[in-house]
Amino acid sequence: GASKYGSNRVRQKFIWRDKGRHIFDAFLITPDMVIAAGARDDQQHKLIAFDLANGRQHWSIPLPDRVVKWGLAVDRQGRMLISMRNGAVWCLR
Repeated sequence: GASKYGSNRVRQKFIWRDKGRHIFDAFLITPDMVIAAGARDDQQHKLIAFDLANGRQHWSIPLPDRVVKWGLAVDRQGRMLISMRNGAVWCLR
């Protein structure tokens, strides 16, 4: 049947996909990177930076605990705040 949105439906295409099978809890989008917090299976929790244009991993930082849902923020000066389930809060530059 016809969609209630008619012919104005937005068609989306994948630019890239993370095939690492991560489970992410939080994301930050910058002009050139997506920064994600999560883990693969029961492995170490990490903060991972992916290139927004092609999905290549730029860097990763191990974290002492899982990040709370949507527990990433960035301020105007580019400082990143990370809030973890163990109560720790990190500020990275």
